[in-house]
Amino acid sequence: MKDEKEAWRAFTESGSVMDYLAYKEIQSRHGGEQQEGKDEVQNQGSDHQTAEYR
Repeated sequence: MKDEKEAWRAFTESGSVMDYLAYKEIQSRHGGEQQEGKDEVQNQGSDHQTAEYR
């Protein structure tokens, strides 16, 4: 079984979706579920200050 760092390295080298899913599986087993929000890009939508109205 790979550890989280090895799984992430495998993903970054291959770019494979399967390697990313394997990494997320290992991460969730080790309590990475609390950190999941850090991986997500926040949608700022059209209400954001930098939104441009035309």
